[in-house]
Amino acid sequence: MFRLPEGAIDCHMHIYDDRFPVAPGTTLRPTNATVAQYRLLQSRLGVKRNVVVTPSTY
Repeated sequence: MFRLPEGAIDCHMHIYDDRFPVAPGTTLRPTNATVAQYRLLQSRLGVKRNVVVTPSTY
């Protein structure tokens, strides 16, 4: 299994959740990518720190 080096930071990631309204006129409407899903990926990669970036969808 691939794991990132100790101390690595995921420096750009988004959360998409259809529970939240999208911005008027947005064209980017990806499927859900939830916090729970990201936490699973984070665990698999061994990443403990990350930067959440607000996507244009919101």
